[in-house]
Amino acid sequence: MNFILVVYFKKERSWGMVLARMMDTYLTYLPTYLPSSDGEVDSEPSMRPSRVWSCLIALVSQTQALATALATPLVARESTANNGTLGVARADPRLLDEVVDALDTIQREYYDSSVGTWPTAIDWTAAIIGTHVTGALTSLSYAARDDNQAHERENLIALYFSQVIAFYYGQDHVGIRGQAFDDMLWVVLGWLDAVRFVDLHTQLYFPEGVAIGSPPHLPLPGDQSVFNPRSPVRSYFGNAWTSAFAHRSRVFWDLADRGWDDKYCGGGMNWNPRLLLYKNAITNELWVAASINMYLYFPGDRNNSPFIVKYPKGPHLKMHLDMAVRGHQWLRDVGMRNGPNQMPEGLYIDGYHVSGMSDPKSNNRKCDQRNNAVFTYNQGVLLSGLRGLWKAKGDESLVNEGHALIKSAIKASGWDLQKDKPLDRIQDLEPGQLPPWRGLGRAGVMEDMCDVAGECSADSQSFKGIFFHHLVAFCVPLEAGSDTFVAHHADECRTYKAWVLHNAKAARATRDSKGRFGMWWTVGLLPNMTTAQVESNRPTFWGPKQNDKIKRDVNSETTDSEMTDYRTYGVPDTPRWRGFDLASNGTIPTSQPHHDPPKSNDPNDRGKGRTVETQGGGLAIMRAAWEFSGF
Repeated sequence: MNFILVVYFKKERSWGMVLARMMDTYLTYLPTYLPSSDGEVDSEPSMRPSRVWSCLIALVSQTQALATALATPLVARESTANNGTLGVARADPRLLDEVVDALDTIQREYYDSSVGTWPTAIDWTAAIIGTHVTGALTSLSYAARDDNQAHERENLIALYFSQVIAFYYGQDHVGIRGQAFDDMLWVVLGWLDAVRFVDLHTQLYFPEGVAIGSPPHLPLPGDQSVFNPRSPVRSYFGNAWTSAFAHRSRVFWDLADRGWDDKYCGGGMNWNPRLLLYKNAITNELWVAASINMYLYFPGDRNNSPFIVKYPKGPHLKMHLDMAVRGHQWLRDVGMRNGPNQMPEGLYIDGYHVSGMSDPKSNNRKCDQRNNAVFTYNQGVLLSGLRGLWKAKGDESLVNEGHALIKSAIKASGWDLQKDKPLDRIQDLEPGQLPPWRGLGRAGVMEDMCDVAGECSADSQSFKGIFFHHLVAFCVPLEAGSDTFVAHHADECRTYKAWVLHNAKAARATRDSKGRFGMWWTVGLLPNMTTAQVESNRPTFWGPKQNDKIKRDVNSETTDSEMTDYRTYGVPDTPRWRGFDLASNGTIPTSQPHHDPPKSNDPNDRGKGRTVETQGGGLAIMRAAWEFSGF
């Protein structure tokens, strides 16, 4: 009896009552409380379907073989002599349970199979959620390498991968074509990640076209190079969708290419064609990451729709590599990363405006108006780009640049890498007192500026998960290079383990009775912090900006520096952001933060509360915890 399918299809409500009742009866014999990942008794057994999953596997197989098989993270594997031989790391399988649990929750609570998407997500955050799901499947595929459990593995992965396929059709790919350039580039990266998952799963389990331990597949419609009815060899069915995924990535990379501009700032990508020129970190980091991933992983595209393509569409196109190299060099030269005595040191600020853009008499072409806002995701996306550039160019300084950025982000969260602990002792805080703000978090936990106020938008609710997704991608073992440098990279990544697990512990403690993660992870380490305590120091309705110890500059049109969190509070209706014409006619409405009255004593119930975006962040940090746990 395939108990795994019963568990998951019961949650999807697509099994009959007989199987559901059989499962209910079987579960009666399981322990009432199952251990949590930190060894403590879990008082919320309903939150742990993945614990049931692990117990059922062990009971069905009546061995502990899977526990060993599930102890192989993608990140913590080891390469030897550059020949690709992998060593099995010792990891805690219970952390993989947490990944499955977070994945199950995001699909059960937020995914709608009738429309093939997460309806409460906005277009670009839906692309991110799809990326998180694909990332989780990548980890599960690499981890579950026990041939005795081949059927269970394929059933579990097929369930969620089928939802990724459905999202290909549920994604509003027409609407996104008219949105900002960063929105387009999230689409590129998301579907390239799906291509990479298919490639990995094929290499691991279908090396000769047939699944290990599985019966031959029936011929299915699709690419005949994948499913040739005359051939006894069948490949992984996911390959039938590779061409579609690749096509969408190619289309959106081509569309985003229009955002590159040489007239102002000596190059760089513009953020939003409907606003005054603004060259920000995220669009340019995405451009680097998307371009190098197109060069490395785009398999080619024979489909020239929706417009006739005049250049070759094969893999490993030099133009993709050239644009990645050019974009990275521009980021280094423009001064978007804080230097010494610029706080938080070593981190990317959000972007630049060009003074005088709305003045027809101005001849200024320089990026000279700095937005000093610092967001977590601006420290993460470039990591994938740097890792890809290293793979293409072999320049070790690119990997070292990534490690320097990671260390700056960790330091700004309030974590001491040398001592492997937070800079500030939570035990020393007075009731209701917050740990001091360190630039990108507090008490060793990442935060964005909106977290403590409970004012985060769908945009900013997505940021921390994005950082950890790209951190995992960066820390996968190097495929080439000297033995010394390969070991150096692994050793550097190993030093991040305690910090990643610390963030996972905080995030895990924000889950509610349905297993849904909160936005503000730090409060998970402050179990006695109530909404009333957070709100009590608000001198005005939008107050705890004064209580959270974040230093903010006044947004002045007369200065060359500002700190504007437009991702949370909307694009300001000012000439600097919209130009005189846009500001006066209101073509693009200004969004405002929305703050509901407190719903409970849980600080994470404020504002938008728990959403598909916060669950995506929870999935990403738990996946990172699993991947780093094997070091």
